[in-house]
Amino acid sequence: MPTDPLQKVACNVLGRWLQSQMPDTDISNEWPDPEQTLPPRKVTILETGEPQDEQIQITADTDFTVIDAATGLYRWSVLARYQDLQLDVWSNYEPERNQLRYELDQALHKGELFTLGSGDPVRDGVLLRMTLDDDGFEGFIDYTFSGSRPIDDPGAIRRNEYRAMMTGKAGFILQVQAESARMARIKLALAINGGTRETLTVAP
Repeated sequence: MPTDPLQKVACNVLGRWLQSQMPDTDISNEWPDPEQTLPPRKVTILETGEPQDEQIQITADTDFTVIDAATGLYRWSVLARYQDLQLDVWSNYEPERNQLRYELDQALHKGELFTLGSGDPVRDGVLLRMTLDDDGFEGFIDYTFSGSRPIDDPGAIRRNEYRAMMTGKAGFILQVQAESARMARIKLALAINGGTRETLTVAP
């Protein structure tokens, strides 16, 4: 099972989605190597800054699992986490760079009909699913991005390097299955610090 931090998982999940929508594009979590030839179409996804955690009023969802006559597990919403992200598009040619900007904007506004199989076809931002097997977490990530803007550096243009950038955010509400609010906080702390994640889910 993967053990990447949640914010790194956010980059991986978004990368998989973009690769499915832009199959002829090199999607990466690293900027292009200046010593290597720039591919014709490239998108990079980077974390910017530290994740921001927001304490929320701990509440139990209606999801309740009976263990025995005296014990049961609630699913508790315990923490909201946000991670700033930066997307960059790269190409050898200005028209291709602009085409990439268009395709990226389309992919980042697909609704749940396309990302989850049912719901609206268009959305302000994209909602993607994580799985325990692929990502080490189970649940959803809500992404929102601003529009892209070209970065026309004269030196880069002389090298046939055309770039555009957009900034955005990945948002999560972390949930834990536990008998009480106190146990939910303990399990959450273990999960996000490298412990077991089987009881941790992420709500939209």
